[in-house]
Amino acid sequence: MKKLRLIAPLLLLMSLFTSCETDRDANPVINTDNTSTGTFTLNTPVQANEYVSLENNTIMLTWSSPDFGYNAIATYRVQVGIKNSSGNIDWNVKKDTNEPEYLLGSYSDCKAEINGKDVAMAINEIDGLDDITKYADKGFREIAFRIHASVNVSASNEIPGTSFVSNPVTFKFMQSYAVIKVAGTLYLIGNCTEDGSWIAPIADNEDKLKPWILTETEIGNNIYEGTFDIPACDLEFRFYKTLEGWGDDASADAVLGSLGSGLKDNTPLLFKFDENGEYTDGNIQPGKGTWKCAKFEGGTVTFKVDLNTNTVKFTKKAE
Repeated sequence: MKKLRLIAPLLLLMSLFTSCETDRDANPVINTDNTSTGTFTLNTPVQANEYVSLENNTIMLTWSSPDFGYNAIATYRVQVGIKNSSGNIDWNVKKDTNEPEYLLGSYSDCKAEINGKDVAMAINEIDGLDDITKYADKGFREIAFRIHASVNVSASNEIPGTSFVSNPVTFKFMQSYAVIKVAGTLYLIGNCTEDGSWIAPIADNEDKLKPWILTETEIGNNIYEGTFDIPACDLEFRFYKTLEGWGDDASADAVLGSLGSGLKDNTPLLFKFDENGEYTDGNIQPGKGTWKCAKFEGGTVTFKVDLNTNTVKFTKKAE
């Protein structure tokens, strides 16, 4: 009985501590004063005063985290700018909205090893280059970087008031090269051709496969869409990211550029369009599994592949 009397108070005390900790975690006080970055500082890189050519190179950046008011998991993105003759910085922004344009990808740690190609594309974008044949080497220029931090509920959805921007730092001598952003592509490979034959996903067939390309809806957003007229058939298909051959379905590591309904090319995943002409239940993964719509009546189909959520949506146009 002595043991029971001792354990009971301990259990009560532990429950009180647990309740307080739970309350604190569930109700964090978020610092929304984004006019003060606090300790949010982008450090001056060791290459800052060196001559840096971006081709076949990488850039290292490190920074401290902002004060969100609690131990938040932040999402960090990098913005590039060019220091102009007046000493101001022309930051890379979206042409249509003037909102910040960040380098592709984001970071959860306070450091980044950035591909020089991505930085060069940003510099050329600020310069207004949209035709690579018109690239003109402008030599070594002073290039600026700054970090955007936020607490996100999804990849593109920030919690209001948690947006912070670091101080800018510059590389005094940085040189771009001829490279521009282009939208990513996927290839629809299957028996959707006029004669029902599968066109092999190889480089020699690049011209033949141009009518079967899905393109990113925005550069770098990893969401692909394409609309195609497909004849009546027992429709069967998968997608390919590269033109390096069919791939091997023996293991996930052996698969080349194929994306399908499953890992192996064995039994197709049967699907039907619903009363609205849609199929939205599909997942996609690296592999050679196919989708099959038996007795497809023919018509115009829009294929949407979201590689952020690994989902697909097929929509048949109403006649």
